[in-house]
Amino acid sequence: MTATLPGQTPGLSLFIDAFIEDLRLSRSAVSWLYTGATVLGSLGLPLTGRLLDRYGPRRVAVVLIALPAASCAGMRWVSGWDWARPGPRRSSRPSWKGAARPAAGRRRA
Repeated sequence: MTATLPGQTPGLSLFIDAFIEDLRLSRSAVSWLYTGATVLGSLGLPLTGRLLDRYGPRRVAVVLIALPAASCAGMRWVSGWDWARPGPRRSSRPSWKGAARPAAGRRRA
């Protein structure tokens, strides 16, 4: 139970204000997204049951703990909704158009 805390309501509620501020969403939008994610997550439960029957709880638990852990680790790179929109992306990297490029090292003759 402890391993799944980041994906459960008590764990997620610790970060809801940060989600609202960082992603510029309303509290109700975050709540609806959480509801949708809960429903979407429940769709995989029949498959999880079959995997438990086939491979046993120990093997399945390792995978089911590793996936949310990787998701939580990946959240540090999310800073907005640009990743979810189709079309051209706004890069967080500096654009060198119209600015001086960094000086290249000296070439040896």
